[in-house]
Amino acid sequence: MKKIVLILAALALNQTLPAQTIQAKKLDSYFKTLEDSNDFMGSVSVVVDGKEEYSKTVGYADLDAKIRADSDSKYGIGSISKTFTAVLIFKAIESGDLALDQTLDRFFPQIPNAKKITIAQMLLHRSGIHDYLNNPDFLKRKRQPKTREQMVAIIGKYRSDFTPGSKHAYSNSNYVLLSYILEMLYNQPYADILEQEIVEPLGLDNTSFGAKPEVKNGDCNPYVYKDKWHLAPRSDPSILMGAGGLTSTPYDLTLFAEALFGGRLLTEASLTQMTEMKDRMGKDSIGMGLNKIPFLGTFGYGHTGRIDGFNSIFVYFPTEKISCAIISNGLNYALSDIMKALLSGVIDKPVALPASGTGTHSIKNLPKR
Repeated sequence: MKKIVLILAALALNQTLPAQTIQAKKLDSYFKTLEDSNDFMGSVSVVVDGKEEYSKTVGYADLDAKIRADSDSKYGIGSISKTFTAVLIFKAIESGDLALDQTLDRFFPQIPNAKKITIAQMLLHRSGIHDYLNNPDFLKRKRQPKTREQMVAIIGKYRSDFTPGSKHAYSNSNYVLLSYILEMLYNQPYADILEQEIVEPLGLDNTSFGAKPEVKNGDCNPYVYKDKWHLAPRSDPSILMGAGGLTSTPYDLTLFAEALFGGRLLTEASLTQMTEMKDRMGKDSIGMGLNKIPFLGTFGYGHTGRIDGFNSIFVYFPTEKISCAIISNGLNYALSDIMKALLSGVIDKPVALPASGTGTHSIKNLPKR
């Protein structure tokens, strides 16, 4: 599970987002072109001030069986799962069950430097805990389920990458351990906590963790493009936990974003802490489960995700009250270009049709993080 860093700053214009006039037909043509060129299979949703103004789904949930995806089709969202986990952690903090300065040794003393690592550092990827997914041998066995004890042992066998708090390094291990901390606090599976605290209250009918993916239940298969679409093997959710194991839809992600920034999930103080950006490579862009994403002269908060053959992004622009999400189960094009076109179509800016030819902007050329 690798987080895609979208270089959206390069797309910025010297303006703020204007009033919205949706270019639905132009966007429909854009996504039809992507589909016909084998560059994108997936779904998008844009919500403006609480109302869904545009949505589109192209491609197949099951390519071999010729089962088309629709607006309720569910996709793996990869590291966007971390935003959900961060919200659950802040809920635990608000209820007095946890604190940002709590050290990891209360839960997992066997993790190197556990006495020095805080919950805040884990949320910010500043703990120094090694990313277990950087081990190619482990990835070869990603379809094999693991228990909590097995996963903690795998994470704990690596030395710290750096002194806790000294710098930033993205590590999925942080959010796997945070998922287990939630389970230990409430003596419930992560899936149940997610359901009770977020999914059910918000009515996110197509968001879940841990269920066996089946196309007949609305789940999409993931694909990678190599001369043609090939089915990608899926990771067992037990090795991903709240770092990358959730499935959802773009519309559910926009509802989640609207609720989070509308004060329906956390207090204003908690949201402020989540969106307080820390330095990464000279840029204040990393928050607690949220990243700062500049675009079109303004900025939003969101996260990206990449797992197996799924790629995703969600962003909320608080000033403009626009939330948007893209999830693909087949991508052979730059996700940043798709996001640019989608938002341009929403704010009545020119939408250029994708360049012809498969893989014009192959994701192979994107940074892994």
